[in-house]
Amino acid sequence: MSQIRTYYRLLGMATIISLHLIPIAIGVAILKKDVMWAIRRRQRIAAALVRFLKVRVEQTGVARDGNYLYICNHQSYIDPVVKARVVAFLPVAKAEVSKWPLFGFGVKVTGILFVTRENKESRADTRAAIRKALSEGKPVLIYPEGTTSDQPRMLPLRPGAFQTAAELGVGVIPVAISYPDKSDAWVGNESFIAHFIRVFGKKELPVRLHFGEPLLERDATVLMEKTGAVIDGKLAEWAAIEADR
Repeated sequence: MSQIRTYYRLLGMATIISLHLIPIAIGVAILKKDVMWAIRRRQRIAAALVRFLKVRVEQTGVARDGNYLYICNHQSYIDPVVKARVVAFLPVAKAEVSKWPLFGFGVKVTGILFVTRENKESRADTRAAIRKALSEGKPVLIYPEGTTSDQPRMLPLRPGAFQTAAELGVGVIPVAISYPDKSDAWVGNESFIAHFIRVFGKKELPVRLHFGEPLLERDATVLMEKTGAVIDGKLAEWAAIEADR
């Protein structure tokens, strides 16, 4: 039964993405709609996927739209989808995502900033693109850890985006995400397909999501420390809940 459920969901996911992307692609390529128009419509795709894939979201905090820098810990490829259903943002993702079937095309059409993390020039270009987007009033979401982790605290943060937010006077919103079952996180060398088959063969995928209050600091180090403290605090709280069960 789980295998049938998995392949049904894989096919359904591809269908949902394809049907939604066609009018968005037309809007961007032919009607010259701007990136925020595309991002708003991406929210519909995310909401449809969360419902169809039976992702059960337990959300706390206020999901604010606006000219913010969203900073989040990273545990799986489904993370951005869970967040995109409730907030509009321009995500920053590793360049490999552009090669993923459907996902890659989808994020390119609806707005994304790609970065090759091992390439200094690419990282510099991405920082410039983040600054430009925030300066134009566009919201941006990044995963400053640089990779996924299933640990109850964030990996060491990269300071670049915090420096940009501090210099521009843009508020930072800490976002924490966690899967009650640690095996649902996508870490290590497991392939996308293998993880999808294993995780989405279940009846549902529980996930916890928390939006912190906006943080505004002119000191980038202080901003980074406060952001990390909010996210680490929520991850520790969730880990304690699971430990008590």
